[in-house]
Amino acid sequence: MIRIFLLIVLFLLHDAYSFAGPFGTNMYDAKEKFSNITKYSSPSLPGETYLASELPKLHSAFSSYLLIFGDNGLCGVAAMTKKFDHDRSGSDARLKYEELKGQLSEKYGVPKSIEFLKAGALWKNDNEFVSSLFHNERMHMCEWEFKDSDEIKRIYMLIQPQDQSCSTVVLFYLYKNYDELKKKEEIKEKNAL
Repeated sequence: MIRIFLLIVLFLLHDAYSFAGPFGTNMYDAKEKFSNITKYSSPSLPGETYLASELPKLHSAFSSYLLIFGDNGLCGVAAMTKKFDHDRSGSDARLKYEELKGQLSEKYGVPKSIEFLKAGALWKNDNEFVSSLFHNERMHMCEWEFKDSDEIKRIYMLIQPQDQSCSTVVLFYLYKNYDELKKKEEIKEKNAL
């Protein structure tokens, strides 16, 4: 009897773990679930943001993670690769981006690509790829959107410039409750006027 009970408990634990979302997180997770997180100020993201060096499940491409929390728990997760220094052409960053895009496409399907260079761009040559990103003349991004998902609503991945010769690949997972958090922040801003 005890053996059957232990098997059921192990099955349930395995089942819960196998259905965990990105990096072992789930929508509505409480901050207390994560150890070694540090408050991080991000004016471009709503809610409370925390920097984490590790999460329940890790991927070798990423060196740091951001967790976005609202009143109702975890709303989003961002993962950043190491910086690609001295890479004006963005070739190292683009290789990593394509590798990750392939892995994500196997799991989530083909994404919508948002890749363009503005007409009349000053930084348009191949060796100025990161400069064109830095000066907002280029976008190199892809997006997955899910209408039928229970938790994840959108995934974005982009090459983010740090300066004119350094960039990183950033991957965002936004849970369904992220939009609710954003609306609350917008109302709060409007009420402050």
